[in-house]
Amino acid sequence: MIEFDSLLREMGRVGSPQKIQLFLLMLPGFFAAMHMGSNVFIGAEIEHWCEFDDNKTNLEQTCNNNWTDSQDARYRAYDPKVETTQMSQCKRYDLSTLNATTDEQVCEYWWPSTNDSERLNKTLECENWVFATDGVFQSTIVSTFGLVCGQTFKRKLSQAFFMCGVAFGATFWGQVSDRRGRKTAVIAASLCAACFSVANTFAPTFYFFLLARVLIGFTVFPPFSSAFVLATELVPPKYRVMVAQACQMAFAVGFCTLALLGYFIRNWRTLQLVIALPLFTSIIFYWTLLESPRWLISRKKFVAANEIVKKLLKGIGKSSDFKEATKLEEAATRGTRIVRQHKTDNYELDDDVSATKHQYGPADLLRTPNVRKKSLVLFYSWLTASCGYYGLTLNAADLGGDPFVNLCLSGIIEVPACIVSIFLMDKWGRRPTLSSSFILAGIACIAMQAVTKEMRELNIVLSLAGKFGSSAAFATVYIYASEIYATPIRNVGIGICSSCARVGGILAPFIAMLGNLSAPLPYVVFGLLSISAGLACLLLPETNGTQLPETIDECESFGTNQLNPLRRIFCCEKKVVIESVVLNDTDHKYEECNRNDQLVINDEEKAIEQI
Repeated sequence: MIEFDSLLREMGRVGSPQKIQLFLLMLPGFFAAMHMGSNVFIGAEIEHWCEFDDNKTNLEQTCNNNWTDSQDARYRAYDPKVETTQMSQCKRYDLSTLNATTDEQVCEYWWPSTNDSERLNKTLECENWVFATDGVFQSTIVSTFGLVCGQTFKRKLSQAFFMCGVAFGATFWGQVSDRRGRKTAVIAASLCAACFSVANTFAPTFYFFLLARVLIGFTVFPPFSSAFVLATELVPPKYRVMVAQACQMAFAVGFCTLALLGYFIRNWRTLQLVIALPLFTSIIFYWTLLESPRWLISRKKFVAANEIVKKLLKGIGKSSDFKEATKLEEAATRGTRIVRQHKTDNYELDDDVSATKHQYGPADLLRTPNVRKKSLVLFYSWLTASCGYYGLTLNAADLGGDPFVNLCLSGIIEVPACIVSIFLMDKWGRRPTLSSSFILAGIACIAMQAVTKEMRELNIVLSLAGKFGSSAAFATVYIYASEIYATPIRNVGIGICSSCARVGGILAPFIAMLGNLSAPLPYVVFGLLSISAGLACLLLPETNGTQLPETIDECESFGTNQLNPLRRIFCCEKKVVIESVVLNDTDHKYEECNRNDQLVINDEEKAIEQI
């Protein structure tokens, strides 16, 4: 059987063709981040107040006075929830109750001769508003669609609907990727996202905007998931973590770029158009992006896989220099038949298998008990990582200070988080890194409940600490899922996991609304979710230094002979299985960390030497 992992190990390094592919595969994550975080700016709050319905100019001419803030105070009601000097942004006085029959009485009300002149008692909800255009933002969907007062919830609703689109898109495009290829999914979804993003720029109503956001979410994030899977499938296992984290860093750079664009572009329609147009560059992927050889081999399309492998080997060697490449080339030259090598080095040829008959889908993630257990833990881990990640990211602009700096810092902190997680995943392993990241995020979030809003700097530091943990967890769980699932279900597995992550993203803005009941409550929820996920992921097997499962059977048996992680969290050496060695003439037990799945030693002298 052709083992693509073995071929990558034989290659030993990443050649120039692979580096070009990896660079191209960073772009979908870069674009997705800008659209994912755009709601921070396009949905930002903007200062507003009730619009005066009558003609101010006529009043000024009739009363021979200029309109000032004092006259606004005679129209806009005071807010009873705050200080008496603060005028409400949602209520106005009912002018129909003004008992004035002459111009003099009208002028006396608007320009009273004494400071203690009484105001009207009856108030009404504002029908129209005036929005500040000289503040932080010139225009947002709040000012365009009037999402203030009783309509404020729609700001959060737009982000929740965006995440709904991402959730459904991850499942749909994940199956497209597994059935039609990673390249097809990346190109088709990206171009659809480009069209929907441009259409959103000209949204005439809020509900049109909402529909466009759903469609953007449905199409803009799945290319990142497919590109991530393709990138990890193109490199030797020893570079897999580095490449995966590089994809996450590209996502972080997208956030920082969005903050920079938002600083210079304060009109939401212009900003939306600027982040939409680059998506059309995805058309170049048709000529420059290579399909995943691993996917082609799993679909038994050996001719196409052989052509791509030859391109990847340029500058490294010839196909004849590598055992697995030779097997692949032989399979290609014999038509579209599988080549299986037995222990006798003879080859058994199967008949026409140009495409696998079985179509794998989401049900395969839950069909067998061990894969089901792994899937359920991964689903919860992705949901929690996303909930904390987006909850802290989307709240960055509300921490106080400059919203552009806050979002930029929130993006920058992801870079060291990815770098640190690379080191820890290699040193500790995937499982302890993921668990520690979740627990760090949980502790930071829970600690925020003890910090008042006035302590701005400490709030920002704790928020960044939580974002650091959530980013590291998100980056690690991506790699974990791609290593645990077998090749035929890897992309659909990533897609379903990504859908669960979007559920977390949908929940994040609503959890943030709990702050209306109690300010610390959202952070307590985020913290408890993160800590529970940190404990749950200990049930997953360690994958560092292992070969990716190629079949469902391999995926089912993978990790079954490892020690229950809840009995011992960290292993003394690299990602190994704890073994008990029992001597023949003693009851003493020796525990040893070993790279092999399981090693049973019966000879006493050999056991002592091993220990």
